[in-house]
Amino acid sequence: LSSSPINADCFSSFVGKDARRDNANCRELFNFMRRNICPFVASYLDSHGYDFPDLIKSLASILHRNGINVRFLGIVGSYCKNERTVCMVASEMVARLVKSKLRKDWRSMVDEGKNQPLDSRSCTADVYSSLFEAQEKETEFWSNVVQKRMNEKFPGSLALARNRPWRTLCDMKLVIDRLSSMTGITFREDPWEIFGKRGRILAHDVIKTEERIRVVNLVPIECLSGFELLAEALRISDFDNKKKLAADAVRVFEQAIQHNNAMNLQAVTCCADAKMFLSQFLTFFDARASLDEAEELYRRSLCIRPQITETLLRLGDLHVQQAKLSRIEETAARLRARAGARYLQGMLYQWERDYA
Repeated sequence: LSSSPINADCFSSFVGKDARRDNANCRELFNFMRRNICPFVASYLDSHGYDFPDLIKSLASILHRNGINVRFLGIVGSYCKNERTVCMVASEMVARLVKSKLRKDWRSMVDEGKNQPLDSRSCTADVYSSLFEAQEKETEFWSNVVQKRMNEKFPGSLALARNRPWRTLCDMKLVIDRLSSMTGITFREDPWEIFGKRGRILAHDVIKTEERIRVVNLVPIECLSGFELLAEALRISDFDNKKKLAADAVRVFEQAIQHNNAMNLQAVTCCADAKMFLSQFLTFFDARASLDEAEELYRRSLCIRPQITETLLRLGDLHVQQAKLSRIEETAARLRARAGARYLQGMLYQWERDYA
């Protein structure tokens, strides 16, 4: 499809000196997808429009098989002519938009320390109640959340809607089914029937919520005391107290990893930082063991999120302390492949000067 490889960093601030050429290649490929592949997929969906609601469950896989990201669902839907297919595509888009709002609200509650089941159930009940508001009211949720954010999340959604309200364009039962499958929310009975009887959904109507949010990006609340211990260790000058506070911080971060998830990015990285800080107060063999443990944690962090250059920087600094010169070269090569800003190149120079 493309005469040359596509740079994954196109249209970013660190694309490099070939930005104009890389962006042009990416734009050419996108136009080919929009003009050729999207109409073909829309035609396929139209021909299978009477197979829904089962077809909506495999909608994402159909797009992926044809090399289309789900965020371009609006462009595909704008080419659809079958009203059933349009309804199915619109329902999927609304469900994914509401799913993103739910996960954002759940993440906000975790940041605020509200991680009890009742908190997430209350949040879920409020979002569902807003979603089910009567059509004639045209509530703030539909006008400010759905209408305004739809085109940001799904380019081409305006052409799909054709000035029709999203509330009437989608099938609410399909939206409910897709939300349940994507978020793991379970109700005591059909939420649509609950809303019809009472006019609102309450927290006790929600049996279970599976907060399928990417917790690897969140700092666990248990890490707070670890940060306080490290800050105090940096403030004081007494050697023995510094060592004790650093050791306590390591224990706090290790407990945070055990309590949350062994693959929680922030907890793993914080624990590695604490072990690296602690090593300067230990004897030779204990310090080497602490640095080896920190290296293992940094490498685990890179397995979770390989593109974070700050972790590579810390790993390089750790190799300097370990005097593992061959690994400095390896990490420098990995970082150089991702370095697009001058400060990263400056850090590489610092490593190479220490190596020399």
